[in-house]
Amino acid sequence: MIKLLTLLSITAGLVVAPPPAPTVIGARVTTNQTPTFTFKSKGARSFECAVDSTVLKKCAARYTTRSLAIGAHKLRVRAIGAKNRKSRITTVTLTIQAPPPPPPPPVGPLAVKKTVPVDAWPGNPLVAFGSVFDSLAASSNAVWLASDAGAFVAQIDPASNSVVASIPTNGRPSSVAVGAGSVWVSLLDGSSVLRIDPVKREVIATIDTGQTNGVAFANGSVWAVSATVPSVFRIDPATNKIADTIWVHSDAHVVGGYFELWWAAGGSSGVWVANQQQDMVTHLDANGKIVAQIPLATGFQPFSISVDGNVAWVVNSNNLIRVDATSNTPVSTTPLPAGNGSGIFGVAALGAAIWVTNYDKNEAYLIGP
Repeated sequence: MIKLLTLLSITAGLVVAPPPAPTVIGARVTTNQTPTFTFKSKGARSFECAVDSTVLKKCAARYTTRSLAIGAHKLRVRAIGAKNRKSRITTVTLTIQAPPPPPPPPVGPLAVKKTVPVDAWPGNPLVAFGSVFDSLAASSNAVWLASDAGAFVAQIDPASNSVVASIPTNGRPSSVAVGAGSVWVSLLDGSSVLRIDPVKREVIATIDTGQTNGVAFANGSVWAVSATVPSVFRIDPATNKIADTIWVHSDAHVVGGYFELWWAAGGSSGVWVANQQQDMVTHLDANGKIVAQIPLATGFQPFSISVDGNVAWVVNSNNLIRVDATSNTPVSTTPLPAGNGSGIFGVAALGAAIWVTNYDKNEAYLIGP
């Protein structure tokens, strides 16, 4: 009996338990394509591991992977203890994310390549109509300008750089945008947004919005900036009705009877709204959620915005600012010809061509490198 107990005791001493499954320390989501991990397991003498494979090979307790592709991967590791006893395998999922694109290099000053006098009606002097232009938008084959005093929208042919048509709006247009096969015009005194057929060159719908300062087209919707409350209206082009109202921010100020939210612009990067009183631009996503509020120079008072790809162009009375839409950072400032008073009001970007209007001089400028 004593011999049997002694034998069992000796046998028990020879049985070695495997170490516990290792703990993996390291980022599960990273942009580093060769991430490093640390393995810990009490009693472990070595480790075996592999990425995206079930065949584990010996590796160090501090392990750096090979270069991994963007996407999800599986890291498997087990501990090796005394008598070569192996632990259960620990499996973790790690994700390699694409690094954010670098900010664009600073863009040097641009220059006025062409000055276009804008007539209220083709062939007639603009001064005879006393008209001024403070907003414009560009499409693939036309530039559209809104005349505040003249109560019409002018169409410029970019091929000839001349005015080819003028469409009455029966009210003071404050802003113009292009989208869904139409030209959209906000009326400051008409309490509505107009939809214009660019082929027939006539108003085909009137949307009751109240007084609006700016209008933009983005993500399949029309976005109109209210002149009386700090809000942006989303209009559905399929119904020509307001589908949603977005409260831009709660600390808006009233300027001359109107809230300080002014022009809007839209593109693939979302919707952009100029905030004159606070010298900043608000960037909204496709759902109207605030992405960023971008401060500009004190006293800049942004007025008009145009978006082309990942660039937002912002103007005040005599400057053009380029804002990177990815990093939401201003990257360059270009001085522009100033008028006698209010000066520059409208901007529209279309590829390498940037159009700017001069409110005082009744001119449109083609800006480029």
